[in-house]
Amino acid sequence: MVSNTTEELRARYDYGRDNIVSPCAQQPISDTDKKRLSARKLTVKAGVGVRVCKIKAYRDDTLYDVIYIATQPCDDKENYLDEEYYAHARHKVETKIWTDNITNLQKLNALASYISTTTHYPGSGCTKKATNPTFWNAFSVDGIDLYYNMFRTMSTLNRIMDLQGGITTCVGVDIVQKAATDDLGLPYLYDSTTGTIADGEGVWLGIKSYSSNPSAAYHVSVIYKDANEKRSFVDAQGMITNTTCEEHECLDKVIRD
Repeated sequence: MVSNTTEELRARYDYGRDNIVSPCAQQPISDTDKKRLSARKLTVKAGVGVRVCKIKAYRDDTLYDVIYIATQPCDDKENYLDEEYYAHARHKVETKIWTDNITNLQKLNALASYISTTTHYPGSGCTKKATNPTFWNAFSVDGIDLYYNMFRTMSTLNRIMDLQGGITTCVGVDIVQKAATDDLGLPYLYDSTTGTIADGEGVWLGIKSYSSNPSAAYHVSVIYKDANEKRSFVDAQGMITNTTCEEHECLDKVIRD
């Protein structure tokens, strides 16, 4: 959907003009000082699971530019999108790997193990085209690798992809925390305003020196505490390996049904 937002542009900017800050492909850098005198808002609505859209800009049948746009992580009120889809993806995995006779800690470790054996660590051999063409073909568009921003401030789609054999770092453990609080009903025990941890069973995120790897500047772990106040670290991240998807059989482990 294309909306004419020229009136809004003229109301927001002096003299109704705004700088063009990003040159189109094949244009010299000197063109960045041009002004736009009209504006259009392009809205793309796609089905669940769509990660990236490819947009081509034409004028008089001449291709001027090609860009890739990612899905929006939040709505206009800063609420995360795709929460229902995210819950569905978690429940699909949990149903396959959790049984009634295992403890909450065992459930969290089982989920962490699933993430660690199906996802790939960015920059390792198993994400490179020359090493692992199977993975590359699934996570690239037009020969461009989709190494999207994987961190917690981004869309829930990142975490959904982690449950489907995607790319993740230690931030994949966010899924474990979400499963603990939303699916097992465990409380989040850390109060950031007071710096205190509540009594009883529950979880919280430990970062940097409070994680399982205090020497790592940005490592993140889930800390689980049982009813007897015993603490355990739970970690999950992509595989760091130079083998193919066929060799480490990650595709066989991904739960799709």
